[in-house]
Amino acid sequence: MPTSIINPQVNETLAPYQFDGGVTIGGANIAGGASALAPAVVGLKAWSFPLALAGGSVAALTSAYLYLAQVNLPVNTAFSNIYVNMLGTVAALPSTTASFAGVWYVNTSSTAALVASTAQIGTATGTTAGFKTYPLTAQYTTTSSGTYYVGLVYGSNGPSLSVAAATAITTGATTVAGPVATASQYPFAINGTSVSTLPVSLALTSNQLATAEVFWVGLS
Repeated sequence: MPTSIINPQVNETLAPYQFDGGVTIGGANIAGGASALAPAVVGLKAWSFPLALAGGSVAALTSAYLYLAQVNLPVNTAFSNIYVNMLGTVAALPSTTASFAGVWYVNTSSTAALVASTAQIGTATGTTAGFKTYPLTAQYTTTSSGTYYVGLVYGSNGPSLSVAAATAITTGATTVAGPVATASQYPFAINGTSVSTLPVSLALTSNQLATAEVFWVGLS
């Protein structure tokens, strides 16, 4: 038992400090998992940006375009579903033969490998507004920490999805990319304009900003 330097007659037990899970700024706890801006609050493993910021909308997504959104995931993270928020209605179901969602791991500075995918998502998308669940064909557990892309392609009747609220952002992803001039690092992008099946590998140098959308997507 250590002895107090101030009073040699007093013995003290020195317990190691343990983080209590709270980091407070302006009275709000902003620690991961406790903050309203953390995906875990609503049961998600990751999202492209917080739901609280998803106040904008876009016209229907262009058919056969592969829309990408970046997420960051730690190792050993398991998830089984991809979520989007559909706004408004569409006249008919998206294609049930050429509409898919997938997740790619950025495994080199210029490529990303498909690690998880859905079956066709046309039926699950439906024609009415609301959150849509796209189940993966099998649960995936990350084997590496790092950057991943979640991708969506609708073969026809692409829906309008919830996007970031700022007008300057909803018209394209250029603002969100900021000073990033490297296509392989764009946080939102288009990677292919005539896509009917999910590519097993993405050439990230082909990422485009011009018609990309800053759409909300979540994983759980």
